[in-house]
Amino acid sequence: MPLLSRRHTGKLWLTIAALVLHAHSAAAVEDIDVDDEQECPTYADTDADAASLGLKGVTCFQAGQYDWALTHYLAAHQLQPDPMLLGGIGRSLHELGLYQPALNYYEKFLEQESDTSRAERIRGRVEALEESLEDSAATVSLRGTPPGTTAYVVMDNGEWYALGSTPQEIDVRPGRYNFAFDSDEMRPRTVSARASASRTTVVDTELVSEKSAVKTSRRARRRAGIWTSTSSLVVGAAGATLLVMSARETSRAESLESDEFEGLSDFDERQRDHLDLADATGRWGLITAAVGATGLLIGSTLYLTGLPATDSGSELDDDQADTASGLHVEPTVGLDQVGVRLRF
Repeated sequence: MPLLSRRHTGKLWLTIAALVLHAHSAAAVEDIDVDDEQECPTYADTDADAASLGLKGVTCFQAGQYDWALTHYLAAHQLQPDPMLLGGIGRSLHELGLYQPALNYYEKFLEQESDTSRAERIRGRVEALEESLEDSAATVSLRGTPPGTTAYVVMDNGEWYALGSTPQEIDVRPGRYNFAFDSDEMRPRTVSARASASRTTVVDTELVSEKSAVKTSRRARRRAGIWTSTSSLVVGAAGATLLVMSARETSRAESLESDEFEGLSDFDERQRDHLDLADATGRWGLITAAVGATGLLIGSTLYLTGLPATDSGSELDDDQADTASGLHVEPTVGLDQVGVRLRF
């Protein structure tokens, strides 16, 4: 790690302190050597030192590009941990709407910062954030399979901010978010979800092994199997109905009596009409029933291949047992809704 000069180090902490504690006040930053016309560096600089990264974070924050400010602050803190950088990270997360992670960084700052005036300002931000959490925050429940999958927020700049292992819940500002899930030897997956105020949004995903020949999760195959089987039953029922109609028309043709008609030609014509209709409905009935039976076979195969594989004699823990069961009933409660969610 490159050594920082005393001038650069002092400049970094003065800049971060002004940003975190005074929040865009012109009077507070007028003595800071930051070019107002400088553009936010929209790239990850892996060769920069902590001082440069901190100044880039300030520039991006002042430009309103909080995702890049967070990226630079995190990189600077990784090189040289400092309480003021914790405050900058918290401010960026706060502006991005990630309330719970922001609160965590504010609390870390208060644990390390001994300056009373700085701590008081951060406490003021914590109070404002806690009011947002109580009044208008949305809760996102992140669940991943296999258990322990790491969840991320995908920011607008494409960077992934790690939230931690699943399952977990985070409080955020209402809006649409992109989440990513990743685990060792599994294919990562991104999911988009809208978080609504005073409600809990469940984001549940199952990762597929990198070695898997099928690029769909077991849960997805079970879901596809159920829908395929259900729709195939409807098609098969339609085919059976057509076959019944065909048999009925044949029976009507055989039950006709010639003395009921004025002439033999009328009798033959009516009988032929019934037999023609019986042939048509019978043909389509056989085709439809065959399609339904084939779909039912495919759906059953999909569902069976989607069942969790367990070693004989092994026991599942609670998380695995929850994943292994085919149907889950989850109560959902909100300010304007009460119901249940079915998940399979």
